[in-house]
Amino acid sequence: MYSNKDNINILTSLLVSYGITHVVVCPGSRNAPLVHNFSEHPGIVCHPVTDERSAGFIALGLRLQLKEQVAVCVTSGSALLNLLPAAAEASYQHQGIIIISADRPQAWIDQLDGQTIPQPDALGRFVKKSVNLPEPHDMTDVWHCRRLVCETLMENMVAPYPSVHINVPITEPLFDFSKETLPELSGIIPCRWSDESEKEYILNLVKKAERPMIVIGQLPDDGVTSWNIHKLRESMVVLCEQLSFIEHTFTDQMIYALPEGNEKEEYQPDLVMFLGGHTVSKRLRLFLRGLPETTEVLMVSEDRQLHDISQHATCLIAGEASTVLEDLSRQFKKKLPHQSDFYHTWQALEEEIRTKHEAFQPEYSQMLAAKIFEAYADSSNNVADSFYYANSMSVRLAALYANHYCYCNRGINGIEGSLSVAAGAALAKATCLNNALTPNISPLNTTDDNITPKYSPLGEPEGAEGAIYCVIGDLSFFYDENALWQQQLGGNFRILLLNNSQGGIFRNLKGLEQSPVRDAFISARHTASAEGICRQFNVTYLKATDEESLRSGIIQLTSMPSARPVLLEVLTDVNIDEEQFKKYYQQFRTSK
Repeated sequence: MYSNKDNINILTSLLVSYGITHVVVCPGSRNAPLVHNFSEHPGIVCHPVTDERSAGFIALGLRLQLKEQVAVCVTSGSALLNLLPAAAEASYQHQGIIIISADRPQAWIDQLDGQTIPQPDALGRFVKKSVNLPEPHDMTDVWHCRRLVCETLMENMVAPYPSVHINVPITEPLFDFSKETLPELSGIIPCRWSDESEKEYILNLVKKAERPMIVIGQLPDDGVTSWNIHKLRESMVVLCEQLSFIEHTFTDQMIYALPEGNEKEEYQPDLVMFLGGHTVSKRLRLFLRGLPETTEVLMVSEDRQLHDISQHATCLIAGEASTVLEDLSRQFKKKLPHQSDFYHTWQALEEEIRTKHEAFQPEYSQMLAAKIFEAYADSSNNVADSFYYANSMSVRLAALYANHYCYCNRGINGIEGSLSVAAGAALAKATCLNNALTPNISPLNTTDDNITPKYSPLGEPEGAEGAIYCVIGDLSFFYDENALWQQQLGGNFRILLLNNSQGGIFRNLKGLEQSPVRDAFISARHTASAEGICRQFNVTYLKATDEESLRSGIIQLTSMPSARPVLLEVLTDVNIDEEQFKKYYQQFRTSK
């Protein structure tokens, strides 16, 4: 019988899964459930040692002779500190040991209770990784606990084999040994794409899969390998974020259109390889997390850190996404049996989505603005142009209509800095960075205030050739308006401001409509316009209030000469914006 503490049982199961068979155990009450579990499992050999300082060095001796991972388990308090000399010695010998410490609940730390000290990170730089296991209360906690253990044990498996630390807080009662079995958990396997034998192992997994799927998150612009992605899409299902590919994809729409219940099974892969970084589509993340536990999930990571977007990764591949994509495309350059019913089912769904997408004509709204803007951007064929999208609704519009690579601050996904990043890119691309333009606000004679620039700076005008475009919502823009407080900015900086007087994305959050302060406080409803800001910072200002002025404004935004940045403010009704999004996605519910 095993302990009734889930974090202890998860740890025990994973130690066995990783083949760790030797544990040095020290006496104590707080670690008694851990020691009990280790001694109870037939696959673990326990070595009892009373002195913790000696126990650490005995674990090192076992590792040196066995040439395998070895753990040492101590109770809470000063017992852990006694392992520091052995942890340091083992790390410097590149034969690190796994240190497991029991701990008191966080609430009792520094409260004059016995043996309570801050134990996470207590061993400092002498361990490569230190984690604090949660006591699980739901399945997310279980996943978190498994991930932390796997991350730590994998760190100890890879040269230079550092020492690592797993801290296990345990609440009372401690001595309930009522669980008949341990959870059946498999460890996450670490692999290196640079190792030919390990790469061959991964390639064989992909070859053997009956329903393989490649999922690609955000990639840097120099990591976009269009040809390789095209070749892969000829033989297997590839789902791309718009932040990773230079052509339009329908990933979010396809996930939305998937059927419910048992019919969904025909769309589920038996193997997923995930490359790249962040994903905008929450639906995609939920789809991956809802896959059966039997699905093989291979996570490619350039920094060797586990970013388990699926919540049940089975393999961590250390390698660059661009290299992996290139090798995969070479391996599967010929059509393979992967062009199965699974492949054709996804192809048919994408074609159906594409047809409905192209047929949908939005009313005057932010959606229409994005569609018209991207149509002009696509028709210009100017490869020197670059496109920066702000977070929230802006980047989701890119996912609907962009047909090129999109830059976006998805590292943290905040709204701050979106305009500034684009401004920095415009400065870098400008031909005369050192020739700052002299600000001079001069109203022009106009016949149409909606679409004609009101303010023209001095200096030589520049066209939109090789422009930096920034598509941004109102909250993101006003939050970062001081990005325009830079007189070196020139006419190559073009801004499409989508202003519906509040954070429209909050209206898509189900249940939030019940709050009476949603619009005023949460969505930050306002009446601000960019016109005064443009006057202040000497930016050429355009405005659109209907479809006619929108089309004219986008033509000017993308083609008119100007020595200073040009901004087109598109004023829309947030209710119509919300309605158009709903109509757009509802049409896909009829997809099979």
